[in-house]
Amino acid sequence: METPFIPLHPMIHLRILNSILLVAILALPIG
Repeated sequence: METPFIPLHPMIHLRILNSILLVAILALPIG
């Protein structure tokens, strides 16, 4: 199945991935 919303704004997906990575990196030292 093809999802037509993926090629819309790649930058949005990059920002979402960046935020997820930031949360993961910040949560690692906490435990």
